[in-house]
Amino acid sequence: MPVACGAWPAIWTVAKDGSWPAKGEIDIVEGVNFFTQNSYSAHTKDGFVMHPHGFTSKFMLDADHQNNCGVDATDNQGCGLRDRRSDAFGEPFNSAGGGVFILDWADRAIWINFYPRDEIPDHIRNGTPDPSSPWRRRPRAYFTDTSGQETGNYFQDHVLVINTNLCGKWPDGVWSADTSYAGQNQTCAAITGSDSCANYILNSGSQLGEAYWAINSIEVYNNATKANSD
Repeated sequence: MPVACGAWPAIWTVAKDGSWPAKGEIDIVEGVNFFTQNSYSAHTKDGFVMHPHGFTSKFMLDADHQNNCGVDATDNQGCGLRDRRSDAFGEPFNSAGGGVFILDWADRAIWINFYPRDEIPDHIRNGTPDPSSPWRRRPRAYFTDTSGQETGNYFQDHVLVINTNLCGKWPDGVWSADTSYAGQNQTCAAITGSDSCANYILNSGSQLGEAYWAINSIEVYNNATKANSD
């Protein structure tokens, strides 16, 4: 995955007709610069309050807003989780040869999990994924409404998006900040010697050689059969 100061890579789902936040957003992979801890998020219209337990990651926002996925209540941030492990994003992810991300979307819950390359279960390698396996028992992220509403009330008609922004609100905002909380131990200002993300990207394009995706496959399954594979 892309790794560089100024890079903002993401894999996410959103409504194909652009109805945001009415039809929701699910962030499977997201981070910036040299972060090593992945972020998992859900963004919704008002009303979706996620259950605060059942996942291995940690909340990104303060206790008053951490499990409110509504964008109006969280300044567009939704309910975000930061991985406790440093294997699903950035240089550690690339050095280990990548891995498999899983988005498991059911009527009452959404699970996100990740398996490093050397931990990928046989049922996934063989193309017969089993949701009853540990990925539902120990997911990296788990989004289910505390009032029991169906996920379809908040997430509808999604398509998968893979993109890499260069600069933007997030990488700009932490360019000179301490981001050791996400596994980056030196600021991009110090790493690059540049006072801003924009100046660095405009003048140092040759330094972005590792800012690319290498994806082996994207596979989509329904309840009973494999629906599509690219």
